[in-house]
Amino acid sequence: MMHPKFSLLRLLRDTNSWFAAETVGRMEKLILCALEWRTRSITPFAFLRYFLASNSAPSSISTPSLGNEPSPSSPAPREGDGYKPSVVAAASLLSAASDLFPAQFAAFRSAVRACIFLDKVTLEACFDALEEDKAERNHHVDS
Repeated sequence: MMHPKFSLLRLLRDTNSWFAAETVGRMEKLILCALEWRTRSITPFAFLRYFLASNSAPSSISTPSLGNEPSPSSPAPREGDGYKPSVVAAASLLSAASDLFPAQFAAFRSAVRACIFLDKVTLEACFDALEEDKAERNHHVDS
């Protein structure tokens, strides 16, 4: 691996430095390599508490009761669908809330959709996929 010469004193003296995006990317890569960081996989479970922390979450949902693994019977978007873990988490909570808290669902949905970090169209597509999967599972159980 190539180690470019770096002067901390020069960087500290030159306070008006502007870095190009690729330079910042290279610096990040150098730092991660130097610290020997390993990348962790990010799952939807990492985002559940964020969405539940909103004031609109139904009060009967407790975050400690959330499991760390998905239930085998729980519908989930297929791996090839390409949804971000945050979108899957939000759509999964909406799907569960529609069943468990129908009276509070509209308010909860509005609060989740208000999150500036979520693309509303993608969230709705993921939610629809979960609902379709849920309907298919219910149809198979009824048959």
